[in-house]
Amino acid sequence: MVVITVPFAKAPKEEIGAVEFASMLSAELQKINTDVKMLFGKDHADIINIETAQGRDTPYVREYYEELELHNLHLNIRSFEADHEGYKDYDIMLGFFLYTSNQSLYEDIESLLDEYGVVSILEIDDATHRLSLVSEVLFDTPSVTFYVNEGAVDLFSSVAEVLAEFVSQYEAHKSPLADAQVSI
Repeated sequence: MVVITVPFAKAPKEEIGAVEFASMLSAELQKINTDVKMLFGKDHADIINIETAQGRDTPYVREYYEELELHNLHLNIRSFEADHEGYKDYDIMLGFFLYTSNQSLYEDIESLLDEYGVVSILEIDDATHRLSLVSEVLFDTPSVTFYVNEGAVDLFSSVAEVLAEFVSQYEAHKSPLADAQVSI
């Protein structure tokens, strides 16, 4: 079971690329019968930034905490403008925390998506990625932050399809039923 968050889905900093990609990914996951919960941000970061301590007690974040208790993977989808000075050379970036214990997860996703576009793994700041931080530290649930380039929309469908298959296989491997079968 996977929970997908799109923290900044509303204007004025509307991340239309993140919304589109997350919707495609959700549809692909549902096609292959993977349980998915989508959480779209209802406020924009200028009002309250749910990815910082400022937003820790919002209804969105409380719902997210409830969903994390039921899911064993978190995907945080964000996007950036095609001409962003620091990121414009990439189609997809995978964000991780330096202290994460699951570095191979990011490397596996990077190698899988590498044939579809230019992919990079970058360290993210826990002060501005609270949803992923809470998932990793408090819930011990792996979290991957995806930054998708809004100029690479032509890749979204293919990437969503491949990523959905990866998530499905990851979920099958991590499910309590898989563990029970292994221990029998």
